[in-house]
Amino acid sequence: GWSTRILEKGVNRIGMVTSMRIGVIIPSRLAPRPGGLKLPEFGPELWLDGALASVVNQKGYNASTWEIFVGVDPGVVVPLHIYDHATIIRGETRGQASAVNAAAKVALLEDCDVLAFLADDDCWHRRKTEIMLKYFDQVPFMSCSQRLVDSDKPHSEDSATLAITDFPDFSGWMMTAALWSRLGG
Repeated sequence: GWSTRILEKGVNRIGMVTSMRIGVIIPSRLAPRPGGLKLPEFGPELWLDGALASVVNQKGYNASTWEIFVGVDPGVVVPLHIYDHATIIRGETRGQASAVNAAAKVALLEDCDVLAFLADDDCWHRRKTEIMLKYFDQVPFMSCSQRLVDSDKPHSEDSATLAITDFPDFSGWMMTAALWSRLGG
């Protein structure tokens, strides 16, 4: 699988965890990507496949423990190859909010220190978490802008930039598990 286990957490001079257990929450409808590749062993390429790859390709991925939780609607058939890379969590009802809440609940039960969020049709820049994790000793929540790219190569950093959004998009959110719990997630 894609998860890396670390047996001990380090603590820096001000008591913050330096090796964090990161729960990545990805709600998904398991939609095929239009014009995507036909993967012989799996069927059509899903938007989710690109999102999962962008998590695994994070710079510093092996420096912390990562767990990927994909929240899906009840009754949805999940392609078998997704189980190799993520824990599948079914929401109580249909919809993104139910999928997010169900996946985050399991991430908290798995003792994740940080929750990071990613929509299945988005992907992260390879240095997103490397940069954001440096600041968790100062703030419990961070977000970043989103770069909208040419849909011909949606998961490539070489894609043409169409626009930059300057608001806290869901796929940019990263927060401590304690904050998520306080907010009533």
